[in-house]
Amino acid sequence: MNKKIIAIFMFLSLFSVLIVACSRDATSTSSAENNNTAATSTPAANESNGSEVHLSAASFAQGSITITKGSKLTLVNDTAAFHSIQNGTWVDSAIKPLTENGAPMVKVAINGNKTQAIGPFTVAGTYHLCCVVHPGMNLTVIVQ
Repeated sequence: MNKKIIAIFMFLSLFSVLIVACSRDATSTSSAENNNTAATSTPAANESNGSEVHLSAASFAQGSITITKGSKLTLVNDTAAFHSIQNGTWVDSAIKPLTENGAPMVKVAINGNKTQAIGPFTVAGTYHLCCVVHPGMNLTVIVQ
């Protein structure tokens, strides 16, 4: 009987943590809109097909992408998974938030099967994005 009670308590605790985490990430969408990061739902809104990065359930389809200065990056969520993308990188199982000179401020929530345009990237350089929900999910953006 005690094992069942402990199992129920653990399940409810985990569920509560997930609700709090998702609630916190949902508020990031409005801050992303304030940072000139516009959500799109059609491929026609992309700068070009070369500036798309696809997201799977827990990773970026590629580890890096090179784009031209002044262009936007379009994240395409190909699954029903939720992603919360921000400036930073995963290092040794921990998120290292980054403020990189010239990088647009990124803090966006992408629900399943949606796209999200980020940018524009107006300064040449190398920038880092990560998903705070999925450990190790990093993307390097090289702007030329």
